[in-house]
Amino acid sequence: MFAFLDIETTGLDPKTDFILEIGWVLTDGYLNELLPGKSSIVEQPYWPVVYDKIDSNAFVQQMHNASGLRQDMQFSTQDRFLDLREIREEFMADVMLARRGVTGEPVHLAGYSVGFDRGFLEETPEWGPLFKTKEFGWQMHHRLLDLSSVIMLYGTADRPAPVAEVYNTNPHRALNDALDSLDVARQMSREISWIPA
Repeated sequence: MFAFLDIETTGLDPKTDFILEIGWVLTDGYLNELLPGKSSIVEQPYWPVVYDKIDSNAFVQQMHNASGLRQDMQFSTQDRFLDLREIREEFMADVMLARRGVTGEPVHLAGYSVGFDRGFLEETPEWGPLFKTKEFGWQMHHRLLDLSSVIMLYGTADRPAPVAEVYNTNPHRALNDALDSLDVARQMSREISWIPA
């Protein structure tokens, strides 16, 4: 099973930056969606600090303004936001539902530069145990399907890497990016299936 997952953050340092949004879509080993994708803006304990962090980096500010994330954080009904624990519980419930009670199948994170996402989540007390212990009865597998690395590999062979068939009209939103990476993974899988053994 794959969890195509993406997070949006205020920067690159999991010790000083904040997770703003988490999105995922779960697939079986053949990349068939098992459940509809989900995403949530992360409820923050002190929003002014988060806005200051975004505004302190022109690149991050422009990215989250262009995607609409900043506006959604400020002007949406904030009682619909979930904290990291609540989002983790939704993610775990989706994994259990997708597994249909079968607990032995590993869950691999997948996506663009998903090691970054994993590193950020591992640093949080809410998500860290999913990667480091079996506190919840299971843990995420240590192997990742990092599509950014696979795209780099295409470059070593002087071949164009597959790109999403459906253009991501709103990049840097967590669910859109997770779905985009799933689309690219499907194309890569189809291409690999044509390579003679």
